Amino acid sequence: MRKRPVTLKDVAEKAGVSATTVSMVLRGKADRYGIAAATAERVTRMADELGFVPNRLASSFSTGRSRMIGIMPSNPEGLFDTWYGPRILKGCVAEANRRNYHLMLMDQSPAWREIPPNTFANELVGGRIDGLLVIEEGLQTGLEPYVEVAETMPMAVSSIAVQGMPRLANGTGVDYGQMARIAVEHLAKLGHKNIGLILQNRYLLEVQTLIESFNQELKARGGSLPPERIMEDRPGRNGLVDTIRSGSITAAMVLFDGEAARICRELAESGLRVPNDFSLIGLGDFPLSENIWPPLTTIRPPMDELAARATRHLLDQIEGKKGAENGSVQLPAELVLRASTGLAPGITL
Repeated sequence: MRKRPVTLKDVAEKAGVSATTVSMVLRGKADRYGIAAATAERVTRMADELGFVPNRLASSFSTGRSRMIGIMPSNPEGLFDTWYGPRILKGCVAEANRRNYHLMLMDQSPAWREIPPNTFANELVGGRIDGLLVIEEGLQTGLEPYVEVAETMPMAVSSIAVQGMPRLANGTGVDYGQMARIAVEHLAKLGHKNIGLILQNRYLLEVQTLIESFNQELKARGGSLPPERIMEDRPGRNGLVDTIRSGSITAAMVLFDGEAARICRELAESGLRVPNDFSLIGLGDFPLSENIWPPLTTIRPPMDELAARATRHLLDQIEGKKGAENGSVQLPAELVLRASTGLAPGITL
């Protein structure tokens, strides 16, 4: 025999409150209607225990909301095959589920990229989603016309910037300057003075920010970052081995962990040991980072936290909560200490 669906009344009786209170809590309106946090927590817990599933169709008619938010990535493939993509999805999904929302992935397939922005706004966004979360990667993403239209609509828009500061009025990004300071501080504590940067595109805005902060932090410690220590290192053009053997550099920060793993291999093939002869600190904390040899010391940008915060901020805008319009922010990263950094040559404990 088919089991009867759990109703609002069932949850209300279990939690010892009215069905209206249950409805307000499960629709994310507890704060607006002055419902105590303890009561809201009890209602949510009882709903989970009973297996309550809201009737989203009925809810959308009564509230004018779909409880659906759109995710628009500038690089759809990047959500699944990059170091940051799965973390972003994890953060978005966790926060949306916590607030009883669902996600719609707008994958930029050729079909809808051919739709004019105004048509996109009316046909794709209008009525289907309550808000739009943009994932920005790179300086020109191709999303600009669509985002401009979405920002003019009566809907919430926020963003996650994988690279650099968000361009939208409300969004979250990675603090590249802070990551540079973490790297220099860690390597300086190990006695390194001749520290370099290994990167692939110094002309990106966020890389320029990192270089500037890296140089400032070295200067504050009596050092410097001369041009020869900023190396655009790629397979087939590796002058790093000769530079290390000359003694002009003892450690480096590498963008990103995949490049650091390649450098570890090349140094080992050249008879140089990491960290005995050279210390490496990566950026990203890729899944492979703890499994290469030696396990890679790296800096972990808080991509899951960035995504959760951006999603939370978006939902706060949708629900009209106070303080939701608070502008863009950058969140700090953390050092993940493993075995690829060590004392500078000649330094002993």
